[in-house]
Amino acid sequence: MEFETIHEMYRHWFDTRANLPAYHVKRGDRWEAVPWRAFEEKMARFAWGLMALGMEHRDPVTLLSQSREEWDISDKAVLSAGGVSVGCHPSGSPAQLGHVVHHSESRFLVVEDRRQWEKIARVRGDLPRLRRIIVIDPTGTEGQDLVSFEEVMELGRREGERYEEEYRRRFASVTSRDTAIIFYTSGTTGPPKGAMLTHGNILDACRSMRDLKIFSAQDTTVIWLPMPHIYGRIAQIAGTYTATQGYYAESAEKIEDNLKEIRPTIFYGDPRIFKKIHARILEEVDKASATKKRVFRWSLGVGRARSRLLQADGALPIPLRLKFRIADALFLKRIRNAFGGRVQIMVSGGAPISGEVLEFFHAARMLPLEVYGTTEALLCAMNRPDKYRFGSLGPAVPGVRIRIAQDGEILVKSDMVFQGYLKDEEKTREALCGEGWFATGDVGVVDRDGFVRIANRKKDILITASGENAAPRNIESLLKTRR
Repeated sequence: MEFETIHEMYRHWFDTRANLPAYHVKRGDRWEAVPWRAFEEKMARFAWGLMALGMEHRDPVTLLSQSREEWDISDKAVLSAGGVSVGCHPSGSPAQLGHVVHHSESRFLVVEDRRQWEKIARVRGDLPRLRRIIVIDPTGTEGQDLVSFEEVMELGRREGERYEEEYRRRFASVTSRDTAIIFYTSGTTGPPKGAMLTHGNILDACRSMRDLKIFSAQDTTVIWLPMPHIYGRIAQIAGTYTATQGYYAESAEKIEDNLKEIRPTIFYGDPRIFKKIHARILEEVDKASATKKRVFRWSLGVGRARSRLLQADGALPIPLRLKFRIADALFLKRIRNAFGGRVQIMVSGGAPISGEVLEFFHAARMLPLEVYGTTEALLCAMNRPDKYRFGSLGPAVPGVRIRIAQDGEILVKSDMVFQGYLKDEEKTREALCGEGWFATGDVGVVDRDGFVRIANRKKDILITASGENAAPRNIESLLKTRR
């Protein structure tokens, strides 16, 4: 099934899977399934509420929150009402957040809680176009000029009949060429740039993920990566596209506990979470008795021997298979249990990860696959179960062409390549280097088997373990102002 817009895809699931779970959330101490019919109602009510507050067709709406159910409702409501969703990373400073709201000309802003509202309050005077601030969790914001998420939902319930016809008109008028999402990405100099991505760009990434045939409706995953980051957003929307069952983690801090409760079959993570769990397991072993340490070393050695044979496409001899069963029962299954015990595929993206960590988890019968993408070109390359090499970013994904420029820069061409940077034609021309090719800024190689490897950045951008970009020149400028 092909779709023209993101909300058309959601409407398909509303119509065909009305009583099946759209996603799961934790209420109290229980995980609760939210059916597609209920999600459709929530999305429509929030959209009607926004329209009653004055949201116009093609209005940008900034979302400032951790990944959670209300974030998804707000995002899809904005898109279905013909608006543009603007992601704003919750870890940003007041100045950074203010820049996103001001530059995108957002008249509406959805914030998660008091903490995020207080950041915006510090720069509120610099945002003359901002009309309404909606707060998901209003605790501690009483008496302020805010509208709660629930108040918008209630407004939509009351005013829905009045706005339903206009809502349907906007819903149907959006095309694949219209901007759906603006992601703000760091540059080497100056403030973040707003990368404009169309509905067609996003859905082409979803189709590429589908064609890889790695994920299916039988899989379960945890939704926890930041939605303002392209990796988190594509993982979430592509999961919907393939009907993968998603569970919203309670928070990033509770992700490890939630993994054990949800027991996913697929886990999307960044290098930070994989390094953290890897280090914690090694610390536990370090505190164990001498006998347990010997069992660990032997078991891990067997797992690594199996991993290296699989990496080399070699057959597993019967003696190694028998040893692995013992090693798995003695220790290796404990590594899987840190992720709930059922994970088969681990996807790592957003930043580089060491081969040692990848092999550690592969030794425990979980296959880690690195993925390579950029904000402007979405999904570029990915390892896959039948074609992977640790330390590489995998071959180009379906629908993507990759070539190396004379100076070593990786160039990408596909239908996923963005429209350009909002209000910045000069930077757009620099990034789109002719005939639809996007200059990634990464320097690397493509080996004779098609595997992409990155050596470094063409310009000096630092990438943190969480996948955020930090420009040294911006940091240097800030330090110069400090005494």
